Amino acid sequence: MEGGRAFSSSNRFYPPAFVKRTRSLLLLALLAAAYCGSLSTLETSFMFKSLAVLLPIQVGGSFYLLYLYWTGRITGTAREAARMKDEG
Repeated sequence: MEGGRAFSSSNRFYPPAFVKRTRSLLLLALLAAAYCGSLSTLETSFMFKSLAVLLPIQVGGSFYLLYLYWTGRITGTAREAARMKDEG
């Protein structure tokens, strides 16, 4: 560790977690802009367009909740109780 710092000298001012999170957020924002731009040029009915906008958000939210459940991070579930038992 150079000078008491836990990260490399090339990223002297920002820790690696901050840089990684910033890159991920930038990539996500770029993908969201491309998705919204492609949907705005779509010539379809209003119902299909609103479904096409909301469906990826709902699927992403469902996968995120499944991830939280299976890792035991939602309080009050049997998986969370088993994780706490294993850790403690």
